[in-house]
Amino acid sequence: MQLASQGTVLLLLRVLVHWDLVQRARGRSAFQGTVTPCGDSDVESEQMRVLKGRTGGDLLVLCNLRKSYGGRRGAEAVRDVSLGVRRGECFGLLGASGAGKSTTFKMLSGDIAPTAGHAVVRTSSGEDVALFSAGAAGVRIGYCPQQDALDELLTGWEHLRYYCSLCGIPKQHIPEVAGDLVRRLQLGAHANQPVATYSGGTKRKLSTALALLGRPDLLLLDEPSSGMDPCSKRFLWRVLTEEVLEGCAVVLTSHSMEECEALCTRLTIMVNGSFRCLGSPQHLRDRFGAGYVVRVACEEGSAARAVSDCLGLHFPDVRLQGQRLNVLEYHVPRRRDCLADLFRVLADNKTALSIRHYSIQQPTLEQVFIDFAAEPQPTPRAAPGPATSSHRPHGLPV
Repeated sequence: MQLASQGTVLLLLRVLVHWDLVQRARGRSAFQGTVTPCGDSDVESEQMRVLKGRTGGDLLVLCNLRKSYGGRRGAEAVRDVSLGVRRGECFGLLGASGAGKSTTFKMLSGDIAPTAGHAVVRTSSGEDVALFSAGAAGVRIGYCPQQDALDELLTGWEHLRYYCSLCGIPKQHIPEVAGDLVRRLQLGAHANQPVATYSGGTKRKLSTALALLGRPDLLLLDEPSSGMDPCSKRFLWRVLTEEVLEGCAVVLTSHSMEECEALCTRLTIMVNGSFRCLGSPQHLRDRFGAGYVVRVACEEGSAARAVSDCLGLHFPDVRLQGQRLNVLEYHVPRRRDCLADLFRVLADNKTALSIRHYSIQQPTLEQVFIDFAAEPQPTPRAAPGPATSSHRPHGLPV
């Protein structure tokens, strides 16, 4: 009896000493939940990957994240979002106004609590911790909000020095760290001026610089390039690309399709609070592009009608989208062997139709976005009455 008691006590002590290993094993287990049918195989595959726990290389993991306003019976802003973002990946959240991307971002940044679901980050030791505990666990997160959180009475240098101190950067290294960000983001001409004198684009550059302080493991960027001129955007994209190549995980929202194509390794388009597609920009163009864009430049004085008649003879569904001077633009729906037939028809009739040159392109990412954004919106549910509002469930912490 004494030996049994002694063995039990020693076993309990051993479990307590190695409790971190128990927690780590629990953190790597699969999440509880079911795959929500959404009509897209890529989105469902990502949900299954997260639910099965196949996220060993991911830094950020979202599982069935949901946000409802007015309780579980109220309007759903975000519906069962599941996603894993690995180190060295830039993931883009796209969507029209009201699609749910801003609400998703607010849950990631801690501005609001989700109604249900989990959001975790993985530490360097492999332990999964709640997103709000990332700092205490040693995972550095940088955040650039949509609205600049800057003090207009301070200069750019003063902002950088102050935030360097908050990040715990040693005092003797602050000039070097702040100077490096000023140089990389082309802030030198404005760093000594009060923020009140900055343009909107310069404020965005300073907000991005503050998010980059401390070499974060995870960057959350909410429309970082809004208001920037094309040259400043290129500098910003180069800086973000460098961060991704060094192993930083980036999640960004943007209304610029050009920015998403330049930065994102994967992206999703949100519609009515859910992911409607997921993959690389090229993958989305291949899957959801509705056809080809054909541009034909004719000789001076040639009949544009003849070109339209020729294309219409071989491709009955061709549609003339516009004409500028002697350049005609057509949309040709995709079908089997359509691309080869297009080249053949244009090459065979180039001389007869007085065609100087022509080009055939896939639909742009912007056109894919427009097609998804045009999907009909669901009828909003009636808000719960006073009798039921007092019974709304508590939001689960991230």
